[in-house]
Amino acid sequence: MDEKIARIGGWVKREDVLVRNGKQFPSASWELDGVVLLKLPFFTGSTDAALLFLNRVCPHVGFGGFSWSGAGRAKAIIGDANPEEAATPAIAICLAAIEYRLRERQLEKGATSSAEA
Repeated sequence: MDEKIARIGGWVKREDVLVRNGKQFPSASWELDGVVLLKLPFFTGSTDAALLFLNRVCPHVGFGGFSWSGAGRAKAIIGDANPEEAATPAIAICLAAIEYRLRERQLEKGATSSAEA
C-alpha cells in the first residue's frame, strides 16, 4: 500500500542491480524532486510520514484534522471533503489526502469544461 501511496505522491521507483563479490542482488530506490531514498517513508504506519504525503499531494489545503478513538478506528478530514475512516490515523490521513486531491481534480476538470463551452 505504501508503494501505491508513494506513486500518487510523485515518487518514482528505480530498479537497480547491485554486484557484490560477483553476485547480483536486486535493489530499488525511490526518487522525488531529485532526492533519492533507499527506503520509502512508512506512510501507513507513521503520522509524520502521512503528513508529509498530505503536504505533497494537497499543498494548498487550508484546514483539516484527525482523531483516533484508540479502539482501532481513526478519522481524518481534509478541507471540506468527506471524512475518511481507517484502522490508524496515518492510513486515515493518506485516504483523506487522496480523496481531497481527487475531488480537487474533478473540480478543475469541471471548470476547464465550463470555460471551453
